Amino acid sequence: MHRSIERPKRVLLVDDAEEICQSWAEFLESEGWVVEKCFDGEAVREKVETFDPTVVVLDLRMPKRDGIDALKDLRSSRPWTNVVIITGHGDEDDAIKCLNEGAFAYLKKAVSNADLLEKCELARQAVPETLLAFHKWYNALPDPDHVVYQTASSGAVTGRQLMEEIKKQSPTAREFLELVASTAAELVIKRL
Repeated sequence: MHRSIERPKRVLLVDDAEEICQSWAEFLESEGWVVEKCFDGEAVREKVETFDPTVVVLDLRMPKRDGIDALKDLRSSRPWTNVVIITGHGDEDDAIKCLNEGAFAYLKKAVSNADLLEKCELARQAVPETLLAFHKWYNALPDPDHVVYQTASSGAVTGRQLMEEIKKQSPTAREFLELVASTAAELVIKRL
């Protein structure tokens, strides 16, 4: 029997309109989400590292750093976190650009609470289990530089190097994740 990994209901809300952010936060918290907020694009990087969200709701136009730059950064550093773009100023070209950069969804303000919740839930459920499991494993390592794994194609790799490969979604990362998934499946079959 396959036990799926619980995807945490953790969302980071990023919008320079603090009253909108607060309203969304109160609603999502009432629906069982753990919520953090920040109000400019520059604060996103640090906040995701300390809060570790499953979903980021990101405004497109913000001070200090726009949403597209923050989105690109998130997609390259956190493949286990989905991003929902919400904007009042974007157009069709912005929507296409965001989706091409890896946004999970693109919504126009004023978005209803029901639509926001639906997109956050869909984004949370779309996080690949294998990536989420690896992220949890990596965070539990006492010293990622001293945990070494053997791979078929590249020899020895440390936990930290493996995490960097996974962030880049390289062939080494795909090989490792496929091996982990197949080994887990074998163990489950043997247990049955």
